[in-house]
Amino acid sequence: MAESPDDMNQEHRQQTLFDAAQEHMRDNRMTRWVKNHRLTAAILIVIMAALAFDSLFGQSLSLVHLFEQYVYPRPIVFADDDLAVLSRLRFGHGISYPRKWLRYYFMNNAGTVVQDPDHSEVAISIYGSFFSGNPESSIYDGNEETLDQYVQWKKEGTSTLVSFHYKTCKVTMSGLVDWMPPIEKMQPGYWWEENGSDGNRYLEFVTKSNGVWHFLVCEAPRALYPRYREFFFRVLDSFQIAVDEDTDRLPALDEQEMRSAPEPP
Repeated sequence: MAESPDDMNQEHRQQTLFDAAQEHMRDNRMTRWVKNHRLTAAILIVIMAALAFDSLFGQSLSLVHLFEQYVYPRPIVFADDDLAVLSRLRFGHGISYPRKWLRYYFMNNAGTVVQDPDHSEVAISIYGSFFSGNPESSIYDGNEETLDQYVQWKKEGTSTLVSFHYKTCKVTMSGLVDWMPPIEKMQPGYWWEENGSDGNRYLEFVTKSNGVWHFLVCEAPRALYPRYREFFFRVLDSFQIAVDEDTDRLPALDEQEMRSAPEPP
């Protein structure tokens, strides 16, 4: 006997209700999965959005590209031929720096700033002073502050957890006569990294030689700092102190000049 139209409609309604129930169950399972795997779901959404932008704009938004650009940006690299040596400064120190970067000199010739022309916030400063800048220093009482005392004061003054690392730099003293080879010695110093209140991140180095304080500061916005960090350490490794060409000695500690010298910038 053939099925009546009413029976067929009833069966169709039953199938529709069954499909709706199945779909509701699937939705509940998906909802529970998303709630239990929020991070994974967020990653999948980002991937789908990236693929959507890729298909929409035709840009290369592969996962590798996203990882390199935002998670682990490619470091800035300079070939040896792109670097020059910064020397002939008042306090005898010098570093390697990109020859195309802009150079600015302090008015008293106590130091130099080199700046990336493409990112003006990225800069390297190297300067010297007879005074460390520590207001608690007893230098004006005739007692010179030691390097370890300065580092201890710096540690106590930092608001964030900063790790200080010991490092030596090279001091080159040319021979007093032509046949004598240059004399080299290693000078102790300290370096650390710190976040500034101005939104920049800093790599700093300090050492003291013959009564003169030597400072090296590399800085970049926190978003750019990971790209420059490897190069900043290359600059740090290139730091050295050399004698003045005319006097053939390290800068002498002149007591009058020391007492009148301004604090380092």
